[in-house]
Formats: sequence, C-alpha cells, structure tokens
Amino acid sequence: MDIELRYIQLSHDELPVQRVLEIDGVNYTFNFDYNSVGDFYTFTILDEDEIPLYSSRLIYLSNSVQEVVPGLSLKKKIITLNLPDVLQEIPGIERISKDNFDTMRICII
Repeated sequence: MDIELRYIQLSHDELPVQRVLEIDGVNYTFNFDYNSVGDFYTFTILDEDEIPLYSSRLIYLSNSVQEVVPGLSLKKKIITLNLPDVLQEIPGIERISKDNFDTMRICII
C-alpha cells in the first residue's frame, strides 16, 4: 500500500498566510493564522468560492480535522509534526507553540 505524503512548511513570521492546495482532486484554500493570546495556530479551509467550510486549531500529532463537514470531502488527514521529535522513543513536544512552530511540518496524509 502506497501512502502519499505532502507537507506544508510555514514560518511564524509569514503568518497570516493563505495557500491553495489540491486535495483529493479538489482545490481548497487554507488560511493559516496565529492566536497570540492563547499561543496557538489555526487554519480555515475555504471552498473554491471562498466559503468557509471548516476552522480549527493545528493539533500536534493528531488529525486536525475532527468532524464530518458538508461540502468538505477530505479523505486525507492533516497532521502537524516535528520529524526529529516523532522519531524519538518518547516524543518531547506536547503542543504547537510560537517556540517550536518553525520546526513543524503540516502533513497531508
């Protein structure tokens, strides 16, 4: 079984930023942003008409899309990770923050 892995690398300094990504043959616009009050990162998925379909926090080592949403037919998972940390026997990072965001990869699996 082949697993296709694509990732987005963003830096804290470029936020807020918008990226158009083709997933499962559909173009989605992703808006990525930072919440300085809570020290966390968010994303919003928009359809081709720029209508918001889903919004959530980026979650470390978990799928950030946690719900079935009408109009959003993602078969892929969006998982944010730090590769060196994941390869450790016991990962040391517990959450995504301003201190470690630049080392993260937003993976589409």
